[in-house]
Parts: sequence; structure tokens; C-alpha cells
Amino acid sequence: MLERIYWLLEIISLAICISSIYGVKIKADIKTVVWIAIEVTFMGMLDREVITTKSYFVIYVLYILYVYIKFKKPLKTAIFTAILSMIFTGLIQMIIALPVYYIGDYCKASENIMVLAINTGVLMAIVLISRTEFLYGVYKFLARKELILNITFILVMFIYGYCMYRIKDSNKIQSDLYVIIVTFASIIVCILLRWKEMERETKYQQEQIKLSNRYSEEYNALVEISRKKQHDFKNQINALYGLSDIKAEKEQRKYIDKLLDENKVVKILHSVEQPVLAGFLYRKVNEIMAAGINIEFNLSVPDAELAIEVLDCIEIVGIFLDNAVEALSKEKDKSVILEMFAMEQKIEIRVKNVSPYYENDEIAKFFQYNYSTKGKNRGIGLAKIKDLQKKYKFDILVEMQEIHNKNWISFSVIK
Repeated sequence: MLERIYWLLEIISLAICISSIYGVKIKADIKTVVWIAIEVTFMGMLDREVITTKSYFVIYVLYILYVYIKFKKPLKTAIFTAILSMIFTGLIQMIIALPVYYIGDYCKASENIMVLAINTGVLMAIVLISRTEFLYGVYKFLARKELILNITFILVMFIYGYCMYRIKDSNKIQSDLYVIIVTFASIIVCILLRWKEMERETKYQQEQIKLSNRYSEEYNALVEISRKKQHDFKNQINALYGLSDIKAEKEQRKYIDKLLDENKVVKILHSVEQPVLAGFLYRKVNEIMAAGINIEFNLSVPDAELAIEVLDCIEIVGIFLDNAVEALSKEKDKSVILEMFAMEQKIEIRVKNVSPYYENDEIAKFFQYNYSTKGKNRGIGLAKIKDLQKKYKFDILVEMQEIHNKNWISFSVIK
């Protein structure tokens, strides 16, 4: 009876492992259940010597067929990922086995009890690892068609095969072999984690370059507009003098308001000295104004290293402004205020908009994934800011304010 239980645990571990490699959650569908039942039955036949031990390879063939049919991958990919999952599960099995055998020998536990404890530990470890993207990252890393990776994978298979041969030959895990296994596994894990970190850094740098190229064009356009406005300034002053001479105060006021509105975006150039950020704000402000929304802003950002990287500042401001614009779709008073101040490794980003009144308990839900007052699956943006909070340790402040006898909601990031 115990044999069937630990066989079942081992096969379930493999099923979870292969699903995690493909980045999906395991499902107890008919294919998985049938495969598990066949594998357990086959192992029972081997144990009772109904079939010879030479037929053991059939277990691996069945596993490869399961991967091939279940995930609809090419046969070559199915073989590769099946071997990868068996190596990974086997390494965990070997790492857990030695301490279990030592404790088992000391407690005089039966072989079946010790194997059950090992496979239970393996299943628990696989379940915990499957909650991360580690195995999926390993698969993507090894799936690259590079010579060095192919050689590394072959080396891993060789060392794994050697360890398994030693264990089968001596029917136990020797201390020196255990040291090799643990050291080897630790090195592999460290390399993979470092690779994942480097890949994340590379992706981040590529995004920075992409944004820099994109918003540099906007910044150049802003500079050209500023030059044009300066060129037109003399004519505008003469027009104001003309209106003053004929005492057309009403027309003069309208003309001044028109000039202020037209020159609003130019203020970005003089108050934000970070070209990429200025280019982004120029585009964003123009988009908001084109949507018929009045936006006021108060900005002061020097050309220096910011407490929050420019790329992440852009993401925070973009999320706040996008949410404000969407929230105003049902409001008659379509007004937004953007404030951003930075100095000496300190920064404040604040966006306010006209809003219904929200209680504190509902405000607290705004930063949860998939929660939104605006519709299904639209509450992801603010949750991303919550993720950035872990990176920069900034404070997030959300408050209701009364401005000109109207309710406003204010979102702030302060570091």
C-alpha cells in the first residue's frame, strides 16, 4: 500500500514540474489522470515482477508521450522538457534523501517509510517552486539554441547520470556523492538566478533606450515650439498694446487667456530639465488637452539623478494621469492637476482630479490587482505602483480634498 502512495507522490511531482516548466498550472484533466493511473499500474507490475526490470524504460517513454500529447509540443521539445523535469525532480529527491536516510536509520524506520518521506518532501518542494517562475525561466534559458547551453545541458545530464549510477550500484547515497550533488545543484541555481537578474536588467535598459528615443523626439518638438513662441512674442505684445490703446479690456483679457493656454505646454520645457521626462509630459499633456480636459501643472525637476528612475517616474505619472482621465469620463467638471517636485534625492508626484467621495476602506482597495471602480480588469495600474513601492520604499498617499466646493481625489507618491 505504501509503495503505491509514494509512487503516486513521485508521479504527481513530475506532473506539477512539467506544468511549471511550461508556465501553466496543473489541471486534473482526463489526460493527466489516465497517465498517472498507467504509470502507477506499470510500477506495480515491475514491483511484483509481472514484467522484467528491463522494461523500466517504458516509464520514461510514457512520460514523454504524456508531455507530447498533453502540451501539444513537438516531439523534440517534449523529450527535452521531460528530461529536464526528471533531472530537476531527481536532484531534489537526492538532496532530500541523505538526511532522511540518516534519520531513518537512527529511528530504525522501514525502507517504505523513508521513501514515502522523501517523495512527500519532493512534492512539497515542487509545489513551492511551481508558485514562482523559476522553472519556466530555466526552460526559456535552456531553450535558446546556443552551443554553450547545449554543452551545459549535456554536462548536467552526464553528472546526473553518474550520480544515479553510483546510487543504484551501491543502493545508498554516499556522503561524497551527496556533497557533489548539493554543490552542483547550488551552482546551477546561482547561475540561473544571476542570469534571470541580468535578463531583467537588460530588458529594463532596453526599455529605457526605447523611451529615450521615443520622447527625445517629443522633447525636440517642445524646444521648437518654445523657439516659435519666443519669435511670436513681439507680435503678441504689439497686439496687446493695440487692444490697450482702444480700451478693449474684455477682448484684451480673452487674448491674454488664449495666450496663456497656448503657451501652457512650453512651461514644461523650463520646469522639467530631464529631456525624456519632459518629452513624455509634453505628449501626455497634449493628449489630455485634446480630450477636452483642463489640466493645470506645477513642475520642478532638475537635470540630476532622481530618487526614482526616470523610466519608473514615467510609469507612475502615466498611471496616475490615465486613471484620472478615465475617472473624469462621467464628470461634468473635467479638471486635472499634476504636481511634480524633485530635489536632493527627494521626489513628490501628485495627481488630483474631480471625483465622487470615497470612504477609506474603498480607497484601500484601489491598489489591489483587478480591483477597479471603472470596470473589469482595469485595476492593474495602481497595483503596479504598489510593486514599485517595494523597489523604492516610497510612501503612497491617497486622500479626498475639497477644492472650490467640489470633491477631488489626490494620489501622491512621496520619497
